[in-house]
Amino acid sequence: MNEIFELGIRFFPFLKLNNKHLIKVFKKYLDENKCCLKYPKCHHPKEQSAGDALDINDKEVNKLKNYYFKFLNILFGNFNIVKHSSWILYVEKESNTPAVWHDHYQKEYDKNKQVSSICYLTNTKFGTEFNTKYFKGEFIPKQHHWYLWESSLEHRPKKFYTKEPRMIIATYTIIK
Repeated sequence: MNEIFELGIRFFPFLKLNNKHLIKVFKKYLDENKCCLKYPKCHHPKEQSAGDALDINDKEVNKLKNYYFKFLNILFGNFNIVKHSSWILYVEKESNTPAVWHDHYQKEYDKNKQVSSICYLTNTKFGTEFNTKYFKGEFIPKQHHWYLWESSLEHRPKKFYTKEPRMIIATYTIIK
């Protein structure tokens, strides 16, 4: 893994969607589709869904998914999807964020572009932090934006105690 990030961190605003509806749909999905078969005795955050959240058959979810792939197309032109995953991370009100450093890089796909992203579905003052050998930083979270970066960038939700519920959708996509 190199320390040269061609993509950097990009953000793409999009037309407002019905976030109340999205949150309701994604909360139901999360309740019915936990992260993995080992749940709750796994390494995932307490409230993380399975990896196909953007495949829910719903008009607003489809719009959100279409925006995501539109932005990938802007960055990379025509591409083929090798692997894709999308999941919900939910933090209940009056609790701490699961601030664990991680990345989504997959060595077996090192010849392909690997892109991770996040979209904030609830308002929050606390964004996502990034950590490399040469810099640490965070972006300011805005609803109705997709944030995209190379999957090898180590990141985590900013560590904080939230008084309000926090919901994001995250992805990684491997393309060629």
